[in-house]
This record gives sequence, C-alpha cells and structure tokens, in this order.
Amino acid sequence: MVKVGVITTKGTTMPPGADVLDFERGQACTIQKRYWQTDTSISVNSWGYIDNDIYKSAPDMLHSLIDIVSKNGGLLLNVGPPPNGTIPIAAQATFLNMGDWLKTNGDAIYKTRPYHLFGEGTTQVPCGSFSDTSKNFTNSDFRFTINPASNTLYVLCMGAKAGDKILIKSLGASRVGTGSITTVNILSLLQPVIWTSTASGLEVTLPSTLPVAPGLPPVLSVVGLSDIQWDGIVRQGQDNSINLYATLANSFTGNVVLDVSGDFVTASKWGSATGAVQWLVKIREGGNYKVSVLSAEPSSGLLGEISVQNQNQIINIPRTASSTVFAKSNSVPVTLSAGNSVLIQFKLQNPQLQKGFELATVQLVPA
Repeated sequence: MVKVGVITTKGTTMPPGADVLDFERGQACTIQKRYWQTDTSISVNSWGYIDNDIYKSAPDMLHSLIDIVSKNGGLLLNVGPPPNGTIPIAAQATFLNMGDWLKTNGDAIYKTRPYHLFGEGTTQVPCGSFSDTSKNFTNSDFRFTINPASNTLYVLCMGAKAGDKILIKSLGASRVGTGSITTVNILSLLQPVIWTSTASGLEVTLPSTLPVAPGLPPVLSVVGLSDIQWDGIVRQGQDNSINLYATLANSFTGNVVLDVSGDFVTASKWGSATGAVQWLVKIREGGNYKVSVLSAEPSSGLLGEISVQNQNQIINIPRTASSTVFAKSNSVPVTLSAGNSVLIQFKLQNPQLQKGFELATVQLVPA
C-alpha cells in the first residue's frame, strides 16, 4: 500500500491544493471548496496534561465535529496523558460517549459530503482559529450532510430533545434540489416518525424516546430529493426562488469578510471601493424576477448595486437602528436566462458612507 503524505498549514503559505488548511482550536465560517481540518484538544486549558484540568463534554465535542463535517472539514482531537501514559477518566468518558453516538449515527458523518447549506438556525458558531467555545444550541438549529451513494440527506438536530416538534425551514418550498421528500426516519430508531412536508419546511415530531443520550443530537435521514450535493454553485429552490446567503458566496473582494457575531452570518467590512460579493448560480427556470437584499445599515443614503447577466440594478438600502437590526430593501426587476454558472454580484455604490453595513442575503423571487 502506498501512503500519501499530507501537509497541513495554518495560513496561506502554500499554493492552493498543495496543503490542507488547519484552523487551530476553531473552524471555518462556511463550506470550503477544499477539505480542511480543525486541530483542538479535549482539554480546555492545555495540549498536554495538567492537574485538575477541565475536559470538554461529549455534547460540546460532537457539536463541534458535526459543524466541521457539515463544512467539508475534519477533526483532529488531542488528549494529553499523564507520565504513566493513561488517559484521564474524564477524557475517557467524553471519548466513549462520542463513540457510542457514532456507532448509531455515524452514517451522517462517515463517507458524507456537504449539502448546499451547511446549516440552519440563529445560534452562530464563531469561526476562525481559537474560537471553539461551546454553544447552547436550540431545537431550531440544524446541520446538514449528504451521502452521495444513497442520495440521502441527513439533518443533525443540534439542540433537539425527545418530544420536540421541529421545523426545518431549509427543506420547505425554497429548498434546493429536485424531487419530493418520500421518507423521513431517525437513525437507529425502528419506529416510524411523524412528519409533514409543507411549503414552510419539513415538520417532524420527535418521539418520547430517542436512540441518543440526553444532550446529544438525534439525526434525521431524509430520502427523495436529488441534486443535493454541494458543488460550489447555488441552486434555485423548488419555488424558483434564489437565496444568496453570505455563507454561500464564491468570492469576496476589497477586504469584505464573513462576520458570525450576530443573528445572521453576514458579509462585513465594506469600506473599500472594490468591495463586492459574488455567487455562481445555476438558473433552472428563467424569466422575470424581483431582487431584494436583507441587511443592517445604521447610516442613511446607502445604495447597493446588483449585477447579473449584463443587467445592473440599484437598490436603496434601508436604514436600521443598528448593525445588528436587519431589514429588507425595496425590490428591483431583472430578467434571467436559464444556465449554469451564472455570476451574480453585489456591491455598494457609495461604500465611503457605510458605517456598519452588514449584508445577510440577496434574494431573487419570480415576479
């Protein structure tokens, strides 16, 4: 067997594709085109062994693992033994609980690829290196993975518990992919699940008993959809809407970056005249569309510009109370032609006026 070595780096020190990018004690903000890695310690305070150390819990580590895998990453987990070489009991407990969960839910982790969205919910995970703090997920927070071989979509319910009624909005009328949901099951649960697929989303009533320990995420397997594997191109939803989330952008220019500090993951730092966000979009159904943006902007007089298929439209950015309060803009018309890899760009016409502008979403809906 030929073994292939892998070089991991903590920055852009190698040509793209020559290394695996590593986020020490952190994670990526969104799905990455290339496989990446987190390296972190099960210890809160050390990479080695110290007396009276604090160890991360199984829920914290599994939530981190799930978020990483949903973004096309992997987890390298360190434990520091004492001089006698044993693994501390508290660390053993976390490892064993993680292993028990993976025995019954590993299908959602092993041999999976990213879905078109890595997740849904208002609980944001800080990104970048040295950001792996624990989060209190709710039953409206989800992560997604898919198995390309079986065409199965997995919904990892980060904060759900037995008896909860949950709604996965990303699997409603605006969901990407084709086909209809035909089967919904909970991994390692033999009894059927009560579910309904509506325009609002996939509604699931979790049973009173779940095949996971309390505090660990149950996993739904969803069958019936096709074209569900992420390839870097945004898809139209079933209702022909196009939601260009900041997390799905293909490129940022002019120092624009992702910001995960608020209720939305946003494109931030728009002071440069060259600042822009671009998305590649597969347009299945052409026609007349209305474009609007969801943003926060505490100043006034800001104008945004949407460019798509040789059309440039100006949008009036609404003023909001602060850079954490979001509002939808007016709608402007564009005409789209069906095709793959259509480039859509958003920029500010007068970026020098921005004082905290945060772009969450550009949305196109049939007129």
